[in-house]
Amino acid sequence: MRIRHSFSLGQALLLTTLPSASALAQTSDGSPSVAASDDGSFVEKLQLHLEAGGDVVLGGTPSDRFDPGGHLRGQLSAPIAEELHLQVGTGSWWFPAASGEVGRLISAEAGLRFTPMMKAGPEGLFIEASGGIGLTGDLQRPVVSLGVGWQFPIGASLGLGPVLRYTQVFQPDSETGPDDARLLGAGLMFSLGIPRRNAEPPPDSDGDGLPDDRDRCPTATEDADGFQDDDGCPEPDNDADGILDADDRCPNAGETHNEYEDDDGCPDQAPPPQPEKLPEPVPGEGRAVPSTPMEQVVHFNYKSHRILGSEEAAIQAACDELNRNAGVRVRVRGHADEAGSPGYNHELSAERAGNVARWLVRCGVAGSRIVVQADGENFPLCRERTDACAARNRRVEFEMLEE
Repeated sequence: MRIRHSFSLGQALLLTTLPSASALAQTSDGSPSVAASDDGSFVEKLQLHLEAGGDVVLGGTPSDRFDPGGHLRGQLSAPIAEELHLQVGTGSWWFPAASGEVGRLISAEAGLRFTPMMKAGPEGLFIEASGGIGLTGDLQRPVVSLGVGWQFPIGASLGLGPVLRYTQVFQPDSETGPDDARLLGAGLMFSLGIPRRNAEPPPDSDGDGLPDDRDRCPTATEDADGFQDDDGCPEPDNDADGILDADDRCPNAGETHNEYEDDDGCPDQAPPPQPEKLPEPVPGEGRAVPSTPMEQVVHFNYKSHRILGSEEAAIQAACDELNRNAGVRVRVRGHADEAGSPGYNHELSAERAGNVARWLVRCGVAGSRIVVQADGENFPLCRERTDACAARNRRVEFEMLEE
């Protein structure tokens, strides 16, 4: 009777360590994990496993004396590797006999719990192996136990599942009984996470996720912009081109300082120098003159008159064609989308046409052969309110004038 009381006390001691459910946390593998408690400290989750089942005695003299019985077990496990836990526990078995007596076994064990399938979630196979000392009456005997089961999640930190267990009590004294007791049981195991308080995390003065001992700037928060985010320091000018990232259209690509749009922070190529004299853009100029559209089209970024590197091939193709037809003039027509006011779009289309005209002069087309025309938003290729349509309308076109 004294032994049974000690088992109940052991269970009570385990149960008094349980916290409120709000302190529990679960990782994707269902194993003990790190979680935050209410006071901001960190806890590492252990597990308590409670098991109940029925048993039979297998073969030998004990099986002739005892009928099927049952068992209760309690185990506490702690992680020592990603899929491996160290566990300690106690168990109690009982088997009635025809004579009216009850055979009892009380064990204290230590062993390992292997969870090969619980890395991706709390559900999966578990395998246990343990050994220890068993009390049968007033005798102490070696005990080993092997268990295999499957855990199903039933809550944030709870699991329940079937378990099959084999237990063997070794009988070294042949005078009290010639055979070991071999017990086979089946039952259910209930698992519960138990937080354990760990040491406080290392200090992080600026709260940027890097502890002070790894933070080059412990009092300045890392800006987490994808550029050198592991040093703990904010980088206000990632590309070191003298333009702060907040004002830099290309924060990770240095500005090309060539006196052409040097304030946008982007690398670029300066256009050719402006010829001594180029016709001013005039709305509608040259429309009465018969013309032949050329196939080349130059496109532009949103609200920009800067010639993109990807568009230089189209300008060069137009230049080559005009140089092969040296006796004709060309009309360079600038267009805009509908994003701005009509006046703004007219001015923007004029700047686009003027920039393209200067490229033509550089590649050998005389300025006297060029007519620059600003059409603003008046001649769209499409009218859908989509980014793709707006991109088509931001363009410069070429027309050969038949005169």
